[in-house]
Amino acid sequence: MNETIGNLFDKAVTAHTNRPFIWYEGDVVTYGDAAQKVDRRMALLSTLNLEQGDRLGLVFPNDPEFVYLLLAATKLGVTIVPINFRQEAHVLSYLVEDAGLSALVLDRDTAGTYADIQSEVDVGTIIGHDVESTHESTIDMHLDDTLTNLPADTSSPTPAVSPGDVAVLNYTSGTTGPPKGVRNPHRSFVDSGHRLVDACGTGSDDRGLLILPLFHANPMTYGLMHMIAAGGSIGLVRSFSASSFWETARNAAASFFTHVGSILEILWRKADEVENTDTQLEFALGGAAGFERQTAFEDKFGIQVLRLYGLSEVGAGLVTVCVYDPDQTHHPAHQGPISDSPFEIGILAEDGLTLKPQGERGEIVVRPNRPALMFDGYLGKAEETVEDWQDLWMHTGDIGQVTETGNLEFVGRKKTSIRVYGENISPWEIESPLSAVNTLEETAAVGVPDDVAGEVILLYAVPTDTGMSPEDMHEICQEVLPDFLVPRYINSVESLPKTSTQKIERVALSERGAEGAWDSKQWIPDSLTNNWHRRLSSYRSGYTQNRRSVSGLRPWSRAVTQWHGQPKLHSQGFDLYDEFPRSAIQWWGQVTPDWFDLRSRLRRH
Repeated sequence: MNETIGNLFDKAVTAHTNRPFIWYEGDVVTYGDAAQKVDRRMALLSTLNLEQGDRLGLVFPNDPEFVYLLLAATKLGVTIVPINFRQEAHVLSYLVEDAGLSALVLDRDTAGTYADIQSEVDVGTIIGHDVESTHESTIDMHLDDTLTNLPADTSSPTPAVSPGDVAVLNYTSGTTGPPKGVRNPHRSFVDSGHRLVDACGTGSDDRGLLILPLFHANPMTYGLMHMIAAGGSIGLVRSFSASSFWETARNAAASFFTHVGSILEILWRKADEVENTDTQLEFALGGAAGFERQTAFEDKFGIQVLRLYGLSEVGAGLVTVCVYDPDQTHHPAHQGPISDSPFEIGILAEDGLTLKPQGERGEIVVRPNRPALMFDGYLGKAEETVEDWQDLWMHTGDIGQVTETGNLEFVGRKKTSIRVYGENISPWEIESPLSAVNTLEETAAVGVPDDVAGEVILLYAVPTDTGMSPEDMHEICQEVLPDFLVPRYINSVESLPKTSTQKIERVALSERGAEGAWDSKQWIPDSLTNNWHRRLSSYRSGYTQNRRSVSGLRPWSRAVTQWHGQPKLHSQGFDLYDEFPRSAIQWWGQVTPDWFDLRSRLRRH
C-alpha cells in the first residue's frame, strides 16, 4: 500500500465520490468536487514550477482553500509549511526565512503582517487568497483569478511520492531558542488517520468539527486525516467561539470535535449561559492536557472525552489513543493503552540511563517500530536533532508513567516551552522582541498553571530603571508582542538565577509560581481607572446609604474590569464581561439597578 496523503485522498474519492467531504459556513463540498478543485490547484502550482521537495507556506485561518492546497501540494511531492497566522512580524520573518519557501499563500488577515517584512525575506511567489485591494503590492498573483484564467487543459506531473518523503514541515516551540521546523513524512499522517478510525469506530457518516486552526497538528491529523481515512467529512470553523459553538455543531451535524484541554474548560464554564447545548456530538478528541471536570462534562453533554498522546516530532502526533466506548469512562490523565501503539514507549529515570517500571514516573521516551512514523530531523538543526534523539530514544520532555493497567498517563512538562491553550510557545518568541527594549536589561518567560489555559505566561524582568513598574513593563509587552504572547503575570527582579554556564534556571523560576507576581487580570491602566473613577462618582452622588470616600471605589473599579489582560479568552468567545453583574458590581454588599447600566457602558468602551 502506498501510504501517502495523496493516495489516501484518491482512495476516499473513488469510494465516496458523491459523499460530503467539507462543510463550511453551511455549504457542502463532495469528495468528487473537492478532487476537481485539488487537480486545478496541482496544475496551478505546476505552472509556478513547484517541484518535488519544494516548500509551500500557508498563512491564513481555517478555510476550504487550506485543505485544497494541502492536498494538491502533497500529491505533487511539495512540502506544506503551515504557519501560525497570528504571529508578529519578527517571528513570521524568521519562520519564512528558515523554511526556505518557494511560494507563500496569504489572505486578508495576514497580508498586512507580511507586508511589514516583505523586504527582509526571500520568497519565490506570493499568492493572495481573498486579499483586499490595499495589499495589492504585497502579492504576485490572486489565487482565485489565476485559477479562473488557467486553461482547462493545463496538466500537472504525477511524481512518485514515497511514504518516507516529507509531507509537512511543522514548526514547534524551541525550549529556549527559535521554533524548529519538524520534517514529518507522509506515512505518519496516513498511519494516524487509520489508527483513529480503528480507535473511534468512525465511518463515512461521521463529521469532525474543526474549531482549532489547521496550522496545528491537532485538527490536521485528528480531524482531516482521520476523516479522509474514514471516508467521512470535516466541518471547518474559521475561529472558535464558545457562545456559538453548540449552534455551529448542530448546523454542521458533527459527530465529534477535536480539542485541547482549555477548549473543554471554556465550554464548561459558558454552558449555563447557552440556551441549547443539544447536539449530535458523540465524542471529543484531543491531546494530553488535563481537564479535571471530565466526568461531569461527559455526564452533562453526553460527549465522551477521548485523549491521545503525541507531539510534533512523532510524525502526525499520535503515539497512543483511548478507544471510544460510550459505556466506559476514561481516566482524565490516561492517554490510551501502550499495547496498541506502533511505538515503543519507555519511562526514563533521572539518571538518563535506565527505564522505570510500571507505576513510576519519569520522562516519556518513544521510538517507532517501523520507518517513517516519526520526523526525520529538524530542518537545518542537526545538533538539536541529536540532542532530542539520545541512545536511540526520542526524548519528549514530558513527565508520565505507565499504569498497572497498561495505560500511558501524562503528568506534565519537563522542558521549558510554555503550553498555552494547547499550543507550545517558546520563551524565545517573547524574550527576543523584548531584548530590543532598552529599558529592560534581561527577561525570562516561564509557564505557570492555569485552570483554563493549561498554562499562562509569567515574565521575570530585570529593568534598567528601578523605578519602572510592572504596569510599565506590561504596556511595553502590549506594544511589541501579539496578544497571545503578552504575559499575564510580571515579576520585577534585580537579577535572574543562572547556572555556572550562565544559562537561566527556567525550571526554578517556573517552580516559584505566580504568588507575589503582578497580575494583569487584576489591573487596568490609570487612564481607564480614572475614567471609571469619575463615572462611578456620579452614581455615588445620588446614593446616600453609604457615605464613603470616592477613593474607596478605585479597588472596585479595578475589579470590575478583570477581563483586562485576557485577550485570548475574549477572542475565543469566552466573554468575561458576563461575569460582571454576578461578582464585581457588589459595592459594600449593596446592589442597585443603576449598576447594571455600567455593564453595557463597559461593553461599549
